[in-house]
Amino acid sequence: MNFEHSSEVSESSENENLEEMEQSEGELSFEERQHLVEKWKKDVIDGKFNIDDGQISNQRLKEILSESLMEDIAELSNEWGIELDDSLSDEEYIEKMRVQVSGLAKKCRIDTHWDSWPKKMREDEGFNCVGATLLGINALNGKGIESYYGNPWGHVVNIAKLSNGKWMYVDLRNNIVKEIYPEMISLEGNSVLRIDDENIDYKLIPIHDNSIAVGSIIGNLSGLEAEKGSEEEQDIYQNIKQKLFPEFTEIEEAGEMQVERERVESIQEAEEGARNYLRELSEERIREVVREATIKKEAIRNSILEASVLEGCSDELQEFLRLMVTGLNSIDKKEIREEAISRFLSRLSKF
Repeated sequence: MNFEHSSEVSESSENENLEEMEQSEGELSFEERQHLVEKWKKDVIDGKFNIDDGQISNQRLKEILSESLMEDIAELSNEWGIELDDSLSDEEYIEKMRVQVSGLAKKCRIDTHWDSWPKKMREDEGFNCVGATLLGINALNGKGIESYYGNPWGHVVNIAKLSNGKWMYVDLRNNIVKEIYPEMISLEGNSVLRIDDENIDYKLIPIHDNSIAVGSIIGNLSGLEAEKGSEEEQDIYQNIKQKLFPEFTEIEEAGEMQVERERVESIQEAEEGARNYLRELSEERIREVVREATIKKEAIRNSILEASVLEGCSDELQEFLRLMVTGLNSIDKKEIREEAISRFLSRLSKF
């Protein structure tokens, strides 16, 4: 795209336009727009990106940012050799997409935490859930598959609705692609899928138009500034995100989502130590631990919170289970702990 901002606008005209725009509740100030646009050009995307008029509306700014983001992601997908055959069925196409993107994920030199957008993805050859979802949006659009930006607590995924009416949960960063059977509900006027799947951590998945990916990136810009200790910059991006994408806060603050937050964070924190331990082992040892755990699954199920669960296990499996039990015991609410145990056991062979 070729947007150009003219610096020849008179100061008086600029001030008049600024005053008029700021009369609209929630519109970004001129300074906020300029701050975001300059950051976008400098750090988020490659290629030329300019805007004709700094006094554009929030809606038009979001459109321009989304268009530039997806154009660059399309370029990156080509550079990384993601090839998809639109003659395939929807499900075959998604499976091929999964294989290609999960292959890229395994090759990543870095598992980025906050900065996963085209320019940084090129530099690091890596991506987090936001970057993976952007690749998914591009691929799904290429096939004409209806898709949404899924934003469960602390995560983002692609949600696809196939031409046959099936819903698919497409988490390309974690290599989880499966059919789901959602109930559509509303939280604070926003669409949310309610699911219950033992292989998916989340029960509530807010879904949005894919353009809201811009909001995730702005939020991650704020997160980067927080890590650097730049509180003023952090606040700037948080304020910009709130004005452009208030739906994030609306959903996060909903009572039902706060319950979901506690559930998800408790289960994920309980598994963290055991998962991190497995990552320290060689791939061969991981396979051996998983194979042993699968064979002894029923014994583990019957004594998961007892010391006897460790008897007769290899040293590696003992350490894995010890860390898992420590994590489970840290969950205060009995119902969440029981769900964590059930999920852990059902996914034991998939660690």
